[in-house]
Amino acid sequence: MQINITFNGKQIACDSNQTIVEVARDQGTFIPTLCHDSKLEPYGSCWVCLVEVKNARGFVPACATKVMDGMVVETDNDRVRAARQMALGLLLSNHSGDCIGPCVDTCPAGCDVQGYTALIANGMEAEAIKLIKETLPLPASLGRVCPHPCETECRRNLVEEPVSICYLKRHAADLDLNSGQPYLPPVAPNSGKKVAVVGAGPAGLTAAYYLRQKGHQVTIYEALPKSGGWLRYGIPQYRLPKEVLDQEVKTITDLGVEIKYNQRLGQDIDLEGLKDQYDAVFLGMGAHASSRMGVENEEDRGVVAGIDFLKRLTMGEKFNVGKKVAVIGGGNTAIDAARTSLRLGAEEVFIVYRRSEKEMPANPFEIEEAKHEGVRFQFLTAPTRVIACTHDQNGAISCQKMELGEPDASGRRRPVPVQNSDFHIEADLIISCIGQSPDLSGLGENHNLKVTRWTTLETDPETGATADPKIFAAGDMATGAATVVEAIGGARKAALAIDKYLRYDKTEKKAKQYNITKGKINQVPKELFADEPKKAKAKMPMLEPSQRRNFDEVEKGFSRITAIEEAKRCLGCGCADMQECKLRDYATVYDVMVQRFMGEVKQHPIDHSHPFLVRDQSKCVMCGRCVRMCLEVVGAAALGFVYRGFNAIVAPTMEKPYPESPCVSCGACIETCPVGALTERVRHIKPSPWKMDKIPSVCTFCGVGCGLDLNIMDNKVVRVTGNEDSPVNKGSLCFKGKFGFELLHSPERLAEPLAKAGAKHQKIAWPEAVSKVNQDIDAMVKKYGPDSVAVFASGRTSLEEAEGLRSWAEKKGVKQFGSFAGVDNGRLMNAMENILGKANGRGYQSLSEAKTIFLIGSDAYAEHPVFSQMIRKAVKQGSKVYSLQEKATKLGEIAAQELVIKKGGLSFALNGLLKALLAKCRSKYPGYKELAKVLGKLSAAAVTTNSGWKKADIESLAKLLLEDQNSILAFNADAVDPETIKAIANILLLMDVPENFIALRAKANANGVDRFVNIDVSGILKGKIKAAVLLNEDPAGSLENGDKIKTALAKLEKLIVCDLFLTETAKLADIVLPVSAWAESDGSFVNSEGRLQHLKAGIKPASGKTTKQVLIELGGSALPNLPQGKAGQKQFGLPTLKKGKAIAAGFASDVMEKKAAELKKKEGLIR
Repeated sequence: MQINITFNGKQIACDSNQTIVEVARDQGTFIPTLCHDSKLEPYGSCWVCLVEVKNARGFVPACATKVMDGMVVETDNDRVRAARQMALGLLLSNHSGDCIGPCVDTCPAGCDVQGYTALIANGMEAEAIKLIKETLPLPASLGRVCPHPCETECRRNLVEEPVSICYLKRHAADLDLNSGQPYLPPVAPNSGKKVAVVGAGPAGLTAAYYLRQKGHQVTIYEALPKSGGWLRYGIPQYRLPKEVLDQEVKTITDLGVEIKYNQRLGQDIDLEGLKDQYDAVFLGMGAHASSRMGVENEEDRGVVAGIDFLKRLTMGEKFNVGKKVAVIGGGNTAIDAARTSLRLGAEEVFIVYRRSEKEMPANPFEIEEAKHEGVRFQFLTAPTRVIACTHDQNGAISCQKMELGEPDASGRRRPVPVQNSDFHIEADLIISCIGQSPDLSGLGENHNLKVTRWTTLETDPETGATADPKIFAAGDMATGAATVVEAIGGARKAALAIDKYLRYDKTEKKAKQYNITKGKINQVPKELFADEPKKAKAKMPMLEPSQRRNFDEVEKGFSRITAIEEAKRCLGCGCADMQECKLRDYATVYDVMVQRFMGEVKQHPIDHSHPFLVRDQSKCVMCGRCVRMCLEVVGAAALGFVYRGFNAIVAPTMEKPYPESPCVSCGACIETCPVGALTERVRHIKPSPWKMDKIPSVCTFCGVGCGLDLNIMDNKVVRVTGNEDSPVNKGSLCFKGKFGFELLHSPERLAEPLAKAGAKHQKIAWPEAVSKVNQDIDAMVKKYGPDSVAVFASGRTSLEEAEGLRSWAEKKGVKQFGSFAGVDNGRLMNAMENILGKANGRGYQSLSEAKTIFLIGSDAYAEHPVFSQMIRKAVKQGSKVYSLQEKATKLGEIAAQELVIKKGGLSFALNGLLKALLAKCRSKYPGYKELAKVLGKLSAAAVTTNSGWKKADIESLAKLLLEDQNSILAFNADAVDPETIKAIANILLLMDVPENFIALRAKANANGVDRFVNIDVSGILKGKIKAAVLLNEDPAGSLENGDKIKTALAKLEKLIVCDLFLTETAKLADIVLPVSAWAESDGSFVNSEGRLQHLKAGIKPASGKTTKQVLIELGGSALPNLPQGKAGQKQFGLPTLKKGKAIAAGFASDVMEKKAAELKKKEGLIR
């Protein structure tokens, strides 16, 4: 019924059966929900969807409140937002985990460390470099010089040692640079905007890289003769070869970035001129001004600043360092200067540092390497005076011993002088590495930028914006001297802000994504990783210390095998559901402050006992969706709530281990979980929460035809998710649909053609295989005639592939087309078509419209699980199910009645029912009297003896059918015999409802392939067929009477098999051709309700050829892909047979008598 309500101040009409959240979605209004799932009745447990309703007592849950006429609803105001924020805060207060890995959280550039590490572990380095370059344009350089704070926070430290994250980045980057075609990201169309970048160091190059990708014209102005900034002029060759840096710079200029060298700001160019010429200016000049030691005689000729020392060397200046060198300072520049001095011939090199080794800011690894090379350290020592060199005496540095006092502003303990502790260190050269700062002199005096007391520009750390709206800055210009990775991180943020400024004339800050974490490395209990197997960290191959008297690169890099094994050590701490977690998204939108509600957070061990899913109770928000989905929709009841109050958890029923639970591994709990508490256990590759391509397709494991999405990364299906927009399944999947995709990446897949050589097969080339197949079939046709050859296609073959096979065979003169689906039964649906004129009845939607459903010979819960869910839904909506089976089934639990029939007796039971119906009604169709006459020979005793049904059972069912003539009869067409199908068809025609049936098929396109079938398999069994070509068929390995088929196939003179694997049937073949799987080729399938659906290829075939390509190379002409209609439209892709055919005598007394005798014989054998 239509009613009127006021919705956010607007009068609207809506349906009275709708909830507020459903109305909101119709209106395009966002209301967050966590416990709500459209497949479940509203529950209202999470209270995240609260709204205000006028005159209601307090807030109401939108998901569970139905609209009423005159209702006034407000979905978004300050009070509503505060209530939702509180509800989310309460949920998060007991939600423990890591939204993103601690490595990602720690990286100043925000690089997806967990993502690229997993890609390397899978041997997918090409994808890894693409992911890395989303945040880092210079990974080969950074992989050599980054201080890798990510490794400090790596949770692997709690097991043994951190993952070698930095070296893995270098590995992927080196492979890319050495490939000959380094990865270049796509560049957007020209925006018409121009940006000037001052400085070609890490910050400037980074800003240019990302601005160019956005389509802007970028020109870099560099004061020095070459690009790279501190990477070139401050880091020695033995750490970062300049050839590597040059290659990386080229990947930036190849995008269209222009670099103008020897252009110094304030001399060759000026800031105002740049502002006039360009739409925006980025300043990234770095920190090239050295700090002073502040001691007497610092200007002596024997003293040089560390950054000048390294720069002059890089620019080709020869340096005589003498025999003794003293380096003052404790940072990475000091270490570089000391190790460089040794390479220049110094015999003794001292590093003088005023604190202890523990406080040194230099990379600990670099400190150790310096020690290995012979550098000596003088800790707790501060310089006080330079003793000048004379013509006959070396210089020296006068020093004073220090001790550590209280911590200073940096958090390190302040060095305090020790009285009367002065001493001298002789030195031919003193290198001062105290610090460095930006040189702002080039800005001129008239700029309007704000300068801090540290001689840096005042900027917004999230956007790089300065006091001048047209000027942005990042890197050392904004932070002071810092690391390369910090400069890159800041410059990328600035580039994205500049892009927004150029497009929208504003620089909005990106909303900071909410992150929950288990804490810093020292806050996480080691016990959480007690069961993690220990695995030694890979060691970087290096030059021996004795070989390091030149500037050859010391670190040689990982081999590919080493890198892959090292990457596998990653624990994958970041949440697998990070890309889809609703809780995280809502916490971000509502700016949740969880600290208000924090108490004891319960930590639970992660449950890995299930072969296909991972359960992390620590992340569970107790919304109940998984429990209800498993019980109410699937019917498995494998999950439940255990305990009460704050101790309550979700666990397998009765807290049994998963293997002992009734779980059917359908993944419905994973699909419905709004957080990362239940996730897929990806087994074929090392997973990560990547952003993946989603390709909509269709499941091909049975005839239901469920819509699904292939989640793809680098030509691999990583996971499969249900397609919520599919009119067939609306997102539901079964075990095969959810997890069957793993077969795609099986190492046993065929990749090359095989030819039999003696008792075994050997690989042959494609041209040879194609030629041999054609020659063999031509020879057989010539020798025995075209009727001696047949082709067979399984029901998992697409319409296009079936047509390709048929057209190829026809060109050979072969017209016999079969399918092994009906070995004994012939073409399964012949009976249906002969009687009703059609093989497809009503669609699945008819289940929800029917008052009565008869489920015949179908254990849908096991055979067609998603169809089983449709039945369950219909029962909830008031339908009654009557189950007629040869064994008790799961759906029998919800059936109004389940009648279990003797094995093999279903046709007797249904023909007995047909006879009872004939006695109670008349039919308008011809043949009615003939049928009645023939069925008259079927006695009640014969029905009872062979089926176990009593007369009362039959009378009761007949009465039901007559009372509700709109009943739906659903049956498994591949599990019942032709006599049963004939009886069902005659019942439907007698009731004058010829469309009221659903014939479930075992194979995805059995209905489609049936249209091509014109023979059964008797020709093979009787030896009439001498040669056969089988497409996607494995009768020897998959059929109940496989041995009989196997014997017949082995007698064929020529057998050609086209399949994914070397199946039992393929082992018999003379030639085996590999074909493509369902996710590797486009195609059209007709599902059990007759809906034409389309598969889309998501990945490349394992063999490099699709099935259609193989058939075309053989000489066939495959159908073009059939056109796809509007989403959700039911299409009957192939024309049905003529309708209204006269009723046929579905019961033949001689056939039934023979069958009764066989059943009696079997029963005797069993006894």
